[in-house]
Amino acid sequence: MKETDYLLSEIYSLIQERSDIALPEFGFKRVSNGWEATQGEVNGCKAKGHIYHYDNSPFCFKNHKTGEVITLWNYIQGSNGLTNQETLIELARLANYTLPNLKGYSEEKAKEERERATLLETALNYFKKQLWTDQGKETVDCLKKRGYTETEIKAMELGFYPSQKEVEAYLVKKNYSVNSINTSGLKTRGFGETHKLAIPYRDPIGRLKGFIIRAIKGEIEYKYLYSSGTKKDSLFNLNEARGEKTLIVTEGYLDALIATQRGIKGVVAVGGSSLTETQLENALKYRVKDFILALDNDSPGRDGTERSIELIHKRGLKCYVTALPEGYDPDDLMREKGVDVFKKVIKEAKSGARWTAERILEKNDIGTESGEGKALDQVLSFMETLDPYDQEKVRAEIRTRLDIPGTVFDDIEREFKEQRAKERSEKKGIELYGLKELERDITQTPEGLKTGYESIDSLIRIPQGAITIVAGRPSHGKTTLLMNFLINMVKMYQDKRFFFFSYEESRRQVGLKLLNILSGKVISSEQNVRQLQGYIKAQSKTHKEIEEGKEKFTEFTESGRLWIIDQNFYIDDLVNTIAYLSKIHDNIGAIFIDYIQKVKIEGRFNTRQIEIQKISERLLETAKSLSLPIILGAQVGRVVEGFSKLSLDTMREAGDIEQDANLVIGLYNEAMDRTEDKKELSEQDTVDLNLVVLKNRNGIVNKEFVLKFNRPILTIKEPSRD
Repeated sequence: MKETDYLLSEIYSLIQERSDIALPEFGFKRVSNGWEATQGEVNGCKAKGHIYHYDNSPFCFKNHKTGEVITLWNYIQGSNGLTNQETLIELARLANYTLPNLKGYSEEKAKEERERATLLETALNYFKKQLWTDQGKETVDCLKKRGYTETEIKAMELGFYPSQKEVEAYLVKKNYSVNSINTSGLKTRGFGETHKLAIPYRDPIGRLKGFIIRAIKGEIEYKYLYSSGTKKDSLFNLNEARGEKTLIVTEGYLDALIATQRGIKGVVAVGGSSLTETQLENALKYRVKDFILALDNDSPGRDGTERSIELIHKRGLKCYVTALPEGYDPDDLMREKGVDVFKKVIKEAKSGARWTAERILEKNDIGTESGEGKALDQVLSFMETLDPYDQEKVRAEIRTRLDIPGTVFDDIEREFKEQRAKERSEKKGIELYGLKELERDITQTPEGLKTGYESIDSLIRIPQGAITIVAGRPSHGKTTLLMNFLINMVKMYQDKRFFFFSYEESRRQVGLKLLNILSGKVISSEQNVRQLQGYIKAQSKTHKEIEEGKEKFTEFTESGRLWIIDQNFYIDDLVNTIAYLSKIHDNIGAIFIDYIQKVKIEGRFNTRQIEIQKISERLLETAKSLSLPIILGAQVGRVVEGFSKLSLDTMREAGDIEQDANLVIGLYNEAMDRTEDKKELSEQDTVDLNLVVLKNRNGIVNKEFVLKFNRPILTIKEPSRD
């Protein structure tokens, strides 16, 4: 087995959970037991209605039309002409998975890990058998007192840990070395002495990583002991809850296991009194959207619920809280009241926002004026972190509980906001902005950037400290226009650095296209970029234009004036990266991002449109605070009636992203439109590319330009320069 096999199992699992995002070219839609493609093609065959891949099976595409099976590895490698290492890196990118330092990996380490996994599975089988011996009788009786049936106990994979001596003897008999047993974590202090009940700990994709050993007698100081490998960085039982968009979060491991056996989907355990940030982070990798907190209803449990809600809300996610009877955990409730009662409690869970508001009131003595005042201040501060929907729920709760008329509460809320705004202003040191300050800022603000096209530059400039959007339909040339802007600016502003963040293509693909533009050599009208790739791969030197293009590419990149970045940063990481680059480079010309709809954001929002708005707001804040031009590609929907209908309304449908932009340039490629409609197949190398200024806070709007797009070499020029 290759050293990468162990990594691939996790990577494939992550891609499988997010196939619609990871493989957008297929437009995958969920079906009962997998995913169905709605667009694209594989090996020349249309994917729509034919290409499927299924859950809980090796990741491959099954073509129901031809019967062909294509592995994901071969698809990614063959479609992009990648090496094995490049393929692994690309798969990790699609999975949003951070690869370990492969240089630090070795076949020996990989082999040790596999042997440990096999040893643990052997130990688990032994523990399960021991549970039903005379030694395990006390443990079985304890489990039956909790209301568990023999069938449920076996399905939960519970076992009995005898003594460490017996465990070692059994495993040695199974041909495992004493050293491997000692390093497996199975001989942790307390195992087989005070703690006997063995609970297998599996990672999110089901691999056995170790054991949680539980004491069955109440006087033990620590209820659980853990073998090495059982990290609390992932929610327990997440392997059984994968695919569920809503997780029901309990404290205890047995709570999660028995609830799952009794037909409740998505139940996991934190193994403590509160969800942790790392557990939340790992759960989000599996596309979890909602959390229902069913933590114990005692003092530590309520404190843990409060901390958990805070963590979840920080990510913009929704959470709900169950009303467990005081002193009950889910296991107790199911044993005494039945599983249907627990299901009802889950169904009736209240919003985390309302629960927190009630908790604030409980912690303050609202029977006194001072207590009521403190509670109001805390609730109003909390409301600032909520979305409008949850804010209204909290308002209604507070008005009712404190018996405050609506108009009075509105006045209180307004005064609170005014006071907070005043405090923030004083903290930031806001000062009078007079003529002196205005003249200073005008003098220090650099002029907007030229695009390199005289007809455009005579009327508009790319504004500093603001967002510019280049918008167009798929395949109409928006990325190509961005690349031509980039090349033109690198040539014109020789003291500046330009950064191109690509979310759609790898840096190899972007670099190849930039080289194609710089070379301007037509090798093949139909497949020029591919032929250029073959030329480089063959290490040919026969085309003077390409060799000159390579020299320019080397000059631009090695001088640090042209940077290509293909890491798919989430928005927080992206703006932090831009801020870091601005800190270490004082001569940044512009930041290009292709394209905004591909940028992801942590957290859950009601619509993708709201997500895009939040991303746009963060980018605008970054552009303003760093005084940098940020140039965004944006994809818009089909324009049914042609170029004249490409408008800001089209942009709004794509996410209201035009609101934060100073300049919006729309583009339209009529030749591509005709090709897509199958009215005609354009064989022209050079076609018109129509541009229109859709928005311009600093000048003219609705001005149209026509440029010439040479498709084989991806160059865009003024008509007069043909």
